[in-house]
Amino acid sequence: MTAREQFMPAARITAQGLLLAATALDPLARLCVLLFVLIYLGVILPTVWSRSPDRRSAALRTLETLAGMLRKSGRQ
Repeated sequence: MTAREQFMPAARITAQGLLLAATALDPLARLCVLLFVLIYLGVILPTVWSRSPDRRSAALRTLETLAGMLRKSGRQ
């Protein structure tokens, strides 16, 4: 057992554990998780990790648009 496993035994993520967690969620929670993952993979990661300035700026504009929509819906 490594030191990390000793202090954080629940930190190991397996595919079986993810499937089990996904089946325990209700449909609305699954949809929220799916939307978060898609936005994270499609917008946030390209904003940070892309080498192309055009791709970074496009992802940043999309992220700003999404954040603006969230701010507007929060005010209502």
